[in-house]
Formats: sequence, structure tokens, C-alpha cells
Amino acid sequence: MRRRGAAQTDVEVWLETLAYTAVLRFAVDVALRLTDEGESTYVDMRSASHFGRRDFGENAARIGAFMADLDAAMLARAGG
Repeated sequence: MRRRGAAQTDVEVWLETLAYTAVLRFAVDVALRLTDEGESTYVDMRSASHFGRRDFGENAARIGAFMADLDAAMLARAGG
């Protein structure tokens, strides 16, 4: 995993890593950007396959699952 920026120091923090497809274990680039806007932190995520033109929705599913897990964690932390 590669990281640029530091939490509570920089306005933006980037995390970049590799994930692998469920079938055939093809490499996938995954990048996460956290942007501190004072009272809010924005989260952007990208998932892009190394091979092929189609991913059969796996990249979108990976992003959707991460965002759903993040929402659940934030709700639990807020006591909701």
C-alpha cells in the first residue's frame, strides 16, 4: 500500500493499493482520497482493472461495498 499525506496534518490523504478479482485473480488498482473540509471529510474511491475492457460490474460493486461499510461504521460511531 502506498500513502500520500498524513491524517490531521494534510488537507488530502491518498491511499493506493492492489486488489484482485474474485475469478482468475487479476490485479485491480484501488485508490482512496480523503479530503478534509473542516466540519466534513469527503471520500472518493476509484477501482480500475489492469486487464480487459469489462469488469462485469466488479469495480462498482467493490466501491459500493466499501462505501456501505464506511457508512455503517460512521453510523455506529455516531451512536445511530
